[in-house]
Amino acid sequence: MGKEGFKQALNLYFSRHKGQAVTEDEFITAMEDSSGLNLSQFRHWYDQGGTPLVKVTTSYDADSKKFTLNLEQSVRQLDGYPEPKPFHMPIAVGLLDSNGNNMLEKDASDVYCDGTAILNFTEAQQTFTFEGIEEQPVLSFLRNFSAPVKVELTQTDADLLHLMKYDNDPYNKWEACNRLVTKELKRLIAEDEKGNNLVADKALIDILKDVLEDTSLDNDMKRLMLSLPTESTLHGLYDVVPVNNIYAARKAFKQQMATALENNLLTVYKQLENVDSADARGLKNLCLGYLTSIDGLKYIDLANTQYTNAQNFTDECGAFACVVYGEDTSWKKNIVPNFLKKWSNNTDVMNTWFSTQASQDRDDLIPVVQNLMTHKAFDNKNPNKIRSVIGAFMGQHVHFHKEDGSGYAFLADEILRLDGFNPQVASRFMAPFAQAKKYSQQRQQLMKAEVERINNHPGLSKDVAEKAGKVLEMLK
Repeated sequence: MGKEGFKQALNLYFSRHKGQAVTEDEFITAMEDSSGLNLSQFRHWYDQGGTPLVKVTTSYDADSKKFTLNLEQSVRQLDGYPEPKPFHMPIAVGLLDSNGNNMLEKDASDVYCDGTAILNFTEAQQTFTFEGIEEQPVLSFLRNFSAPVKVELTQTDADLLHLMKYDNDPYNKWEACNRLVTKELKRLIAEDEKGNNLVADKALIDILKDVLEDTSLDNDMKRLMLSLPTESTLHGLYDVVPVNNIYAARKAFKQQMATALENNLLTVYKQLENVDSADARGLKNLCLGYLTSIDGLKYIDLANTQYTNAQNFTDECGAFACVVYGEDTSWKKNIVPNFLKKWSNNTDVMNTWFSTQASQDRDDLIPVVQNLMTHKAFDNKNPNKIRSVIGAFMGQHVHFHKEDGSGYAFLADEILRLDGFNPQVASRFMAPFAQAKKYSQQRQQLMKAEVERINNHPGLSKDVAEKAGKVLEMLK
C-alpha cells in the first residue's frame, strides 16, 4: 500500500468506525476499500497461529544480468489449528552494488525511491527475478522488518560487513552487525566448551570501533549496534543450552572489546557527558557499562561521579547499575542506601532498586536475593515487587541454573509460598521449568525433582498443578 496509501486507508477506517467497537475485519475491509487491493489472504495473519519461517536462496547470472531470489515459507502446525495456508507477506528488499549504492531504481513496479522493492510473497514457494543487474549484488533482505517472520539466509561475513557499512536501511544495518557479533560469540562458546582460551576476533572489534566513531550514524543507532546479544537470546540459539559457556564467552568478549576500545569509549563518553538528549544518554551509558566491565575498579569512580551529578533519571539509574554490578566497594555501600533514601516513596523506582541488586553477577546471589525479600520496602505479596526480585534473579542464568540445583530449589520454594495467596502469579513462575528440555540431563533431573516437590505439595492450586503436571509429562 505504501505509507500514503496506508494513511488514506487509516483515515477511512477512523471515519467509518469512530466510537464503535469493531474487529480486525472492519480494519482490513477499510484497507481493501481504500486501496483496491484484495487482502483476503492477508487475513491469515489473524486466523493462523505460529511464526512463519522464510528460507531464502539466491543466484546471479552475469551473462543475462539477472538476479534471482527464491523464497519458501513454512509454519509449524499448532495443536488445535488446521493445516496452515500460505501467508501474504510483504517482503521489502534492496540490492547493493560493490560501492554500496542501491541498484533498484524507481519504476512502475513496487519499488520505492530509496531502492527498496516490496515483494508480495503469497505462495508456499515463489521466485522473483530482477533484470538489468550489472554486477553480483549484496542482498538487503526484509528491510524495515517488513514482515514478522523468521529468516533462514546464508550470507558471507563480507556481505554482512558490506551491509553494515552501506545499507541505508537501519534495521538491516543493525541486523548485519548483530549476526556478525552472534557468530563470533558462538565461536567463543564452542572454544569454551573445548576448554580453550577465549580470544575475541580483533578484526570484529576493529569493525565495532568504526561503528563507535562513524559520524554518519546517530547515537541511538550506535547504541543498538554496539549492544551485545543477551544471554537469553543466545540461549534461544541452542537445542541444549551450554549455560556456563554462554556466560563465559559473552563476558570475555565484552571485557576484551571494552579493553581494546577503552580510549575510544572514554572519548565518546566525555563527548556526550553534557549532551541533553535521550539518544546521547543511551550511548553514553552503554559506554559507561563497557568501561566499568574492564577488570579492576578503574572506572567505578566515573560511574559514582555520574550518579552524584545526574540531572535525569536515566543517567542516575545507568550509573547506579554500573556501581552495583561492580565489586563490593565503599561506593556501592554508599550508593545503595542513598538511592533507597531518595526514592523510597516511589514504588516503580523501588522496583528498579530491587531488580538491579537481584541481577548482580556474584556467587552468593541467592542469599542476596533472600535478604532483599526481607527488606522493609519489599512487599512479598505485591506481584510487581516479587517479579522485580525473582524475575531479575532468573535472568542471571549462570546463577539460576547452578549445577547444584540451588537456583531451582529457591524458585520452587517461592512458587509454593506464592501459591498460598496468588496462584496466578505462582503459575507464571513455572515457565523456566517448562523449558527444562533445553538444558543438560543433569539440570533436567534437578528441575524435575523440584517440580515433583511442587506437585506433591498438599493443597496445591489448580493453576500450579496444571503447569507442574505438564512439565512432568514432558520429562517422562
